[in-house]
Amino acid sequence: MRILTKREVDIMRVLWDSTESISSRDITRINPEISQNTVQALLRKLVDKGFIKTDGKKSTGTIYARKYRPIVSEKDYFLSQITPKKFQKFINAYISENNNENELKELERLVRKKLNEIK
Repeated sequence: MRILTKREVDIMRVLWDSTESISSRDITRINPEISQNTVQALLRKLVDKGFIKTDGKKSTGTIYARKYRPIVSEKDYFLSQITPKKFQKFINAYISENNNENELKELERLVRKKLNEIK
């Protein structure tokens, strides 16, 4: 899976967080740091890369706007970007630096559950 730019990830996060298909104007309302022109250009790129698809149109007053929705889930994208070795380093660092007993117990519970599943 291809790596997205920071701005592409910003747009994908808005789409991933949305419960319905949304337009470029909706994205700029949710994340006003990105200009309408940038959003429209990046939406075209994300369609071309196969991360999102058009999902109908909606009336925005005097014009119709395309609506978009993600094809690739947030989980699938981020899992595709990390190698097992990098993930292991991350987990080791997280555990070493974490002093929250509840979080560590939850990790332990998840590991034990998975170990029981694969036995």
